Amino acid sequence: VRRISETLSSPFSYQLAFSVDRQFPFKTKLAATFLWSENLLQTGIRNINAPICPPLQTCSSTSPRPNPSEGHIYLYESIGNLNQQQIVINFNSNALKGLSLNGNYRFGFTKSNIDGSGSFPSYSYDLDSDYGTASSDIRHSF
Repeated sequence: VRRISETLSSPFSYQLAFSVDRQFPFKTKLAATFLWSENLLQTGIRNINAPICPPLQTCSSTSPRPNPSEGHIYLYESIGNLNQQQIVINFNSNALKGLSLNGNYRFGFTKSNIDGSGSFPSYSYDLDSDYGTASSDIRHSF
């Protein structure tokens, strides 16, 4: 059974960018940018009839369910948070006529408690235990 939460809403995000550019001799330019983003109310799915397990114990087939007469009930809801910080460095040089050199380096961290509407939390009743490195985290990019 799949259901949509009555409180399901569109996700939204806050973003901040701070950049510094520097012009060097020989038509060379260097730019450094800090990016911060917080994404709230990301759509996620969880089993609202999953077995209830005591903390630090493994669920079993005999663990109690909120509604024992029904099986899995998957609820789509606005439950996810994603935080991202990045530093981006761009290089551009047109020192020689007809030749342009460009470079880009990106270093960042992305953390989340959910990886999209198709992923399930490890424990349906506590999303905080899943907060960590997101699947979209790319630490270094050149």
